[in-house]
Amino acid sequence: KKKKILAGDSNTISATTKESSVIVGGNDNTITNSDTAFIGAGTANTALGEGSVIVGGQDNSVSDDFTFIGGGVGNTVDSQGGVVVGGNNNEVLSDYSFIGSGTSNETSGAQSVAVGGNANQATAQYSAILGGALNVASANYAIIAGGENNEVSSQYGFIGSGTQNEVTSTYGVVSGGSNNSALTGAQATVGGGSSNIASGVNSTVAGGTQNTSSGQNGFIG
Repeated sequence: KKKKILAGDSNTISATTKESSVIVGGNDNTITNSDTAFIGAGTANTALGEGSVIVGGQDNSVSDDFTFIGGGVGNTVDSQGGVVVGGNNNEVLSDYSFIGSGTSNETSGAQSVAVGGNANQATAQYSAILGGALNVASANYAIIAGGENNEVSSQYGFIGSGTQNEVTSTYGVVSGGSNNSALTGAQATVGGGSSNIASGVNSTVAGGTQNTSSGQNGFIG
């Protein structure tokens, strides 16, 4: 099977690419040492890796096997099976991780996900950020649904939304609000409000302001 450039200007398939790689069109696109790689269109896109695909966009780069970028600008996939659907300046740095869209998002945990948003970081295995901005999910199975400047650093922790919320409790939850913390004891929960702290095992603060539940099974409504 032959490598092919079907149209466009200044597109290149390297001599070290042996078979079945294709550039459909666009400008200044490059496939290097990548059997069965594909670039559809766009400008200055680079594919390096067997079975790698860039559909379009500009200045996008894939550098491992079976990677995919749909479009956008300045997106990078440096890990096997990684996917960026679109957006700008997003980075997939771990195997089989996914970024849907947005700007400057990063997945560096294996099989981690950032669906969208801005400058979000999913840095642990199976961690996920669905949207928002400047959120960090840094523990296995941690999830942040949205909001801004939120951080989950405990396994199975969850933040729904809000601003500057923190979960360090295993299975801990902060549903929303601002400056709330679910700390230390497992399954600590803050429902909402502002500047609340739940730090005992199964402790809960439902809402309000500057409340602290620190004993086991403690509850503040």
